[in-house]
Amino acid sequence: MGFCRLWKSLGLQLESTIASAMMEDIMSDIACIRKAAVEALTNLLRENPDDLSTIAQLTTSLYEEKLYVSYALTRVAHSVPVK
Repeated sequence: MGFCRLWKSLGLQLESTIASAMMEDIMSDIACIRKAAVEALTNLLRENPDDLSTIAQLTTSLYEEKLYVSYALTRVAHSVPVK
């Protein structure tokens, strides 16, 4: 049974305030957690399309943060002399 069907069979509803918490799960190292979080977020946006702007801002912010960290680590790695 998929996450969405299980969630609905239990009579649960996603609240838009959970979106920011789901963003961390979307970036999890564990594939099944990422998949469940993406499915939950997709369903949340289907039920609450007005939240799309907020989710897009959260996603962009996380992407920029990860990109900055990656860039910083690359600069550090390239500045270390190779022996």
